[in-house]
Amino acid sequence: MSGSYIGDGDTKPYLSVRDSQPYKKAREKQEYVRHVQKGTGTRLRNSKKHLKGEKLDDGLPLSGKGRLPEEDIDSLQVYHGKAIRENVDSLDNMRQAVWAIYFHKLSTDAKPQHGLCPKGPSLWCGYNRSLVEGSVTYSHKHSIHDSVMDALKPVVNALSYPGLLRKCLHGRTHNTSESLNHLIWCRCPKTTFVSAETVKTATKAAVAYYNDGNSARKAVLEALVIGSGVF
Repeated sequence: MSGSYIGDGDTKPYLSVRDSQPYKKAREKQEYVRHVQKGTGTRLRNSKKHLKGEKLDDGLPLSGKGRLPEEDIDSLQVYHGKAIRENVDSLDNMRQAVWAIYFHKLSTDAKPQHGLCPKGPSLWCGYNRSLVEGSVTYSHKHSIHDSVMDALKPVVNALSYPGLLRKCLHGRTHNTSESLNHLIWCRCPKTTFVSAETVKTATKAAVAYYNDGNSARKAVLEALVIGSGVF
């Protein structure tokens, strides 16, 4: 029996199956893209915390005004997830996209480094887009100091590791059980106390919608001899 397992990090179910070895061939563990994206922010924040107070190559610490603010970490996290999702057809392209983000943020007006960034008028790299449009007004307003980026390079090395990115080539973004939970609590908010019967009804409705979409609702209405109408 062959196949793979998709989960968040070193989840207990996977570790249990791996240790018990029920299959002749161990199942390869895959990663949810959303989990890897979230891990990007965690790694960056941990590096910022770990290096707090230490002087970088420019004589200044990693923390401090204008060095690595939370909005930059959030931006790097989002773009890392984007790099993975948009390149699930190629491991090489995925790795290049991850490093493109690094050099994009490292670039300055005096030293642009956008060779790995996508090229074209409708893509995310403003510098390359300006070249296509023939504009000379592009300014690197959101660059991160090279000493800060150099300190973060080990994180990027880890995030671009082929063994990690290969586990994301399936392109799955989230845990299906989590999305089902979301559907349940949309119908039965946790913030309001309800009876067990209400929770059961919400769960049944969520499962039906999760499996068959609006056709499940239509089938229920037809069974109750209620017209579904037109929208």
